[in-house]
Amino acid sequence: MTESYTVNIESAPLAEKVTPDALDAYASALFADRRIAGPAPSANLAINTVGLTTSIDAKSPDHAFMTTQESFLEAAKIAGLGKPMIVILDVELDRVDGVDRHELVSGGEVARRLKISRERVRQLSENPARFPPPLATIGRDRVWRWVDVVDWAAARGRRLAVGKKSRAAFTRLKVAKRATTRRSR
Repeated sequence: MTESYTVNIESAPLAEKVTPDALDAYASALFADRRIAGPAPSANLAINTVGLTTSIDAKSPDHAFMTTQESFLEAAKIAGLGKPMIVILDVELDRVDGVDRHELVSGGEVARRLKISRERVRQLSENPARFPPPLATIGRDRVWRWVDVVDWAAARGRRLAVGKKSRAAFTRLKVAKRATTRRSR
């Protein structure tokens, strides 16, 4: 069964200088590669590295990585950047509900989206068994990954107070969880 993955790859500093022309050639090679979808090539000219974030349909995370790695290395070669060493690799299974797993929210935003008070968010967050732990605390503010809060809310049947698009995503997540539960019986 094929699933959709998001793959992120970043190189170590390269021996060859990343010039604007080399970056254009690198990006063009990635956009021409039909094995990956929606490539987002990147470069850090200060430390002379290149990166790639892309979507790919694959049978496994290993297959997703191997295919993306081939595309990454071929594009670097075409651009005259040599053979980069990969130092950052991240392969994530895409969510069926479309929730951005990297979106960060404050306690106030969690309260607004869950239609509860900030004080109630604070009370819930005091007990890790009752609420997802915050990703970080910045000063007095706690910060969560929104996806953790969405998963918590779905598991408890809570409604989200966000736009139609997010409400539809939440409904898709609940439907997907029900389908998974039925299949596992």
